[in-house]
Amino acid sequence: MTVSSLTKTDTSSTAVPVVEISNAIKTFDQTAAVNDLSLTISSNELLVLVGPSGCGKSTLLRLIGGLTTLDSGLIRLYDNNVDDGHTAVPPEKRNVGLVFQDHALFPHLTVHENVGFGLEKRLRGRDSVRVNEMLELVGLADYKDRYPHELSGGEQQRVAVARALAPKPSLLLLDEPFASLDTNLRAQIRRDVVNIVRQTEIPTILVTHEQSEALSIGDRLIVMNNGRIVQSGTAHQVFHEPTTQFVAEFMGEADFLPVVVSDKEATCELGSARISNPTSKPLMMVRPDDLHIKQDEAGSSTLIDCEFRGATQTFTVQLASGRTVRAEMSHLEHIDVGANVTVSFNDGHTPIVVET
Repeated sequence: MTVSSLTKTDTSSTAVPVVEISNAIKTFDQTAAVNDLSLTISSNELLVLVGPSGCGKSTLLRLIGGLTTLDSGLIRLYDNNVDDGHTAVPPEKRNVGLVFQDHALFPHLTVHENVGFGLEKRLRGRDSVRVNEMLELVGLADYKDRYPHELSGGEQQRVAVARALAPKPSLLLLDEPFASLDTNLRAQIRRDVVNIVRQTEIPTILVTHEQSEALSIGDRLIVMNNGRIVQSGTAHQVFHEPTTQFVAEFMGEADFLPVVVSDKEATCELGSARISNPTSKPLMMVRPDDLHIKQDEAGSSTLIDCEFRGATQTFTVQLASGRTVRAEMSHLEHIDVGANVTVSFNDGHTPIVVET
């Protein structure tokens, strides 16, 4: 297996995938963190790995970056074998940029020196064109003589991104890069970093456990659980068309109602949906924004709770069967808790059947 630094090939003409993972297995203390996982990542793609803590997403990222090695399987970067479970190309030879949530900046080095750290010595100097280009890209050209402790958390994260991009990596790996930032700053820095990544057109894999973050930035989402991929698709597909109850619950608020299946139609007490492939344990998924409720003395359902959320409020309704569902409504709507109501699907919202 070669250990020379990998370089990006012209994928526009050769259509070589950036990353190819086949039957990857990695265990820790006899627990499979990555369990027979296969995945292909295309050029210029911003892929998001999302899932609960311990699902294997960070382990997968570390395997791609070479920070840990496979027990078995194969990882290829730009058509080069980098790990086959026996021999692995070291991280510094993979031409991969890495950014972690703790920034990992050197406190004794200036911003300019931190960004230039991964470059060849002749390119690190104060007047390094590449370092200056990266500082311009992340909006920190005027901060090059400052030290990390003189920067905000968001500024430190942008320095970390600039440092990862300076050596012109063929692939960028971001592991929970915004987790250490407060909520308001997190949203702004996330937008900034995603814009920077898209400008560079470097294929990128980002790990997060935040559903809203994954939905807002990824070209494609990979939902993981127990070391496996449980669903892959666009943000719209994963949120609105989950294939399992786990994905539906993890990617957003959802309630589930039992159904009766007949002639490829599933019917619950709120309505029906066509299904192409009936499952053995089907449930109807209902998200709060799917439903509309209306006060109605003759209604068979009862409003039992109201949670104010600012611009919206979430009503919890007990159906005639005794089961409950939630409905998201405008804060301008007013229905008294205890009132009889009717429940219907909003126009354009089609109920989805998922596997238990």
